[in-house]
Amino acid sequence: MQKRTIILTTVAILVLAGAATLLWQLNPAPAEPVFEGKPLTACLEDLYKMTGPRSYDSSRAGAGARAVRALGTNAVPHLVHMLMANRRRLMDKPVLWAKNEAVLPLSYTTARERVMRAATACELLGPKAGAAIHALIPLLDDQDPEIRAQVVAALCFIQKDPDIVVPLLAQRLTDTDVRVQQMAINGLTMFGAKARPALPALRKLAQSQYPDLRAQASDSMRRIESAQNK
Repeated sequence: MQKRTIILTTVAILVLAGAATLLWQLNPAPAEPVFEGKPLTACLEDLYKMTGPRSYDSSRAGAGARAVRALGTNAVPHLVHMLMANRRRLMDKPVLWAKNEAVLPLSYTTARERVMRAATACELLGPKAGAAIHALIPLLDDQDPEIRAQVVAALCFIQKDPDIVVPLLAQRLTDTDVRVQQMAINGLTMFGAKARPALPALRKLAQSQYPDLRAQASDSMRRIESAQNK
């Protein structure tokens, strides 16, 4: 019975993968930039990849990071496409798929991997990835806390559109995942004086039951309050 379930699950995943591929082809990506003879998507593989069932590895110092920095703004249109197309795949992903990652071959690239790679690339590009902000923002509400944390990190390092981004980071201070909260605090600190509208939310977090969050929020408040307007 268990073997039959695994077979049916595998078949369902392959059918869904085919459907996702068809949708991808109907909504083609912009021209993909090339680095040292390799397309961008291939270069990004080491930024985030599945190494085993429910196991992932990432690198910010390998070939992917070098490619992203070398391509600069030329990489952004394709990164935006990766974020938007794979967000749709994440939203449409059935519970069956989510609970049976163990049956996926390691050679299969998941929507989660593509989103994490694109968001990490945006983080590495910093302000050069400003055009990707609109594609990153919807992912702040993804059900996966690791995706939310990586998107927050990207928005922090892009350091643009504070009128839009600062309130969104302030909202993440109440996230259910501590990593996301900590990343949001760091991001607000990086925005300096431009993050002053988030001080009430930081002040509330400074009363948290968790000592580390209290200390980090209090330190962020001090830094923001003492920052000079630029």
